[in-house]
Amino acid sequence: EFTRRKNWSQSILDELRDLVHVLNGDFGMVYCSPASSELLGYDPSEMTNHLFTEFVHVDDVDGYSRAFRTARDTTQPLRTQFRMHTKDDKYVVVETTGQFYKQCFFGYARVIPVQATDAMDRFLELKMEHEALKQRLYELQHQTHTDSNVNSIDNDHLSAPTAPHIYTPGVPTDTDVSESVSLFTGLNFVNGERARGISLG
Repeated sequence: EFTRRKNWSQSILDELRDLVHVLNGDFGMVYCSPASSELLGYDPSEMTNHLFTEFVHVDDVDGYSRAFRTARDTTQPLRTQFRMHTKDDKYVVVETTGQFYKQCFFGYARVIPVQATDAMDRFLELKMEHEALKQRLYELQHQTHTDSNVNSIDNDHLSAPTAPHIYTPGVPTDTDVSESVSLFTGLNFVNGERARGISLG
């Protein structure tokens, strides 16, 4: 009996407290339910024909956009949380659930209960900090790798000996020239034994 009434489907939408919305593939809002007045303070006519991302917190736009495009490209359901701007210049945390059908996204958003809003705000802030730290870590790792390559090249050019050592069988490699000659010939080279004709050979 109810479904025989005129505009029965619109009557259901008018009674829903969730923000029912239809978006095209480029975030354009094709339809917005009357619940927008209660949730955000905007009349549906103030939201339709606008980009949905205009009402999303600037820090949450990238995250929402990625989730939206993933749902569009994979036709998988979308479920994400973000902050939406209200007409009185405040923000409320909402959770949106929906799916693409025939190139349009059909979704509904509901405000997360007030007692959880502060926790969700903190969660979203930490999420942004986490992403920033991951990017900074990647940059530092890349810089460290580059510096290591430079140091390796520099070390190759610093391999020249710093003392006049020579190799003599059975003689430590850190023995200088005079000591090596003395051990090898039996002559005290420093005292001039070779110059005075002293020889064991």
